[in-house]
Amino acid sequence: MIQGRSALATSFAGYLYLILYGQTMTFLKIFSFYFSNTAASNTWIWIDAFINTMMSICVAYSGPATKLSKHRPTARILGPQVLATALGTVFINFSFLAGAFGWLFSKNWFRCNEFDSSTTDIAKWWLLADNYEASILAFVCLFQFVNNAMVVNFGFHFRRRWYRNYALVFLWAVYVAIISIVLLAPTNWLGCRFRLNCGSKSVLASEFDIHPSFSIEDYNSVIGHNIIPDGSRYELWGICIANMCATVLWQLIFALYPVHSTLRKKRPLRRLQVKL
Repeated sequence: MIQGRSALATSFAGYLYLILYGQTMTFLKIFSFYFSNTAASNTWIWIDAFINTMMSICVAYSGPATKLSKHRPTARILGPQVLATALGTVFINFSFLAGAFGWLFSKNWFRCNEFDSSTTDIAKWWLLADNYEASILAFVCLFQFVNNAMVVNFGFHFRRRWYRNYALVFLWAVYVAIISIVLLAPTNWLGCRFRLNCGSKSVLASEFDIHPSFSIEDYNSVIGHNIIPDGSRYELWGICIANMCATVLWQLIFALYPVHSTLRKKRPLRRLQVKL
């Protein structure tokens, strides 16, 4: 019985993760179409081949709870619990993504450096990430893609505690650390592979006194770089971390524990009565 309920709860966790993945991807594409840019090819590879694939596998690694709960896990794909998790998380992620661009447009170092597709070679689609708009979009969405798996990892009464899913917690920490390093660290090889906080070699040398030893394809933009100033990097990182905390708190407080438990007691779902 415990194994069966755990398997059902885990199946719905995987189902929810794919919903959140799809919604985050939708927002990424909508903003990309609006600004006429896209994420770098290596960023797409990281999202589809590593984040989505590995996280969706690790979501299923959560073991069953040690005690049988007196409640049954939801079996409704559009039930209140599923909708609360999906709609709440999607709304929060979209709000922070829109807020990040509001923050970007308030910065003096960005104004007059907006991306203008008429001044770039659109045929070089793999270089349409060489601007500030694409880098902000990539950073915010990368954090969201990774954190979506943590949101659905909380097992409620049917699976082990979230930290007992060692594979997912380890991978989540590694991915968050990598994205944070790319965002907060000075221009480096890893960031340049993702076309983030980097630029053409000539621009890096003349404007930032940076002389990388590795090869960098010239940036397909007028300003020739998308390096975010040091202080603003920490502000953006704070926005992304706040986004992660907000979705986790929504899941814990509203979708699962205090609010959900109270509503279940006051307004229990009607079960189908089968007459034998």
